[in-house]
Amino acid sequence: MGLKSKEERSNPVKKPGPVTMDHVLLASQETKEQRDKRIRSLFDFFDKESRGYLDFAHIEAGLTALEIPSEYKYATDLLNACDANKDGRVDFVEFKKYMDDKELELYRIFQAIDVEHNGCIVPEELWEAL
Repeated sequence: MGLKSKEERSNPVKKPGPVTMDHVLLASQETKEQRDKRIRSLFDFFDKESRGYLDFAHIEAGLTALEIPSEYKYATDLLNACDANKDGRVDFVEFKKYMDDKELELYRIFQAIDVEHNGCIVPEELWEAL
């Protein structure tokens, strides 16, 4: 089996394709209900006060609780990436949309690297992807 050239593999993640959330659910061996519960649980982890939205302070506190140093500015980046309507808050719908997009992107990356499509990435596949 020949491996694709770097040009043939260039940015496979951004190319439109038939990948759906059903593919992600199948790969993760989760039901839609289990995934929704996991995403809600993660949102609630950040929304300690049950306000129904996340702001910069919520995100920063959550990242601190996860021991992610604040100097990396992930809170600002995450807020900007999730806040679709740019109101300074991330509601659950925005958060879930962000998570959907990220999980689809990660699935596409995994599929692009897993050239044997066996559900595993071997060192040779990873090396070739670099």
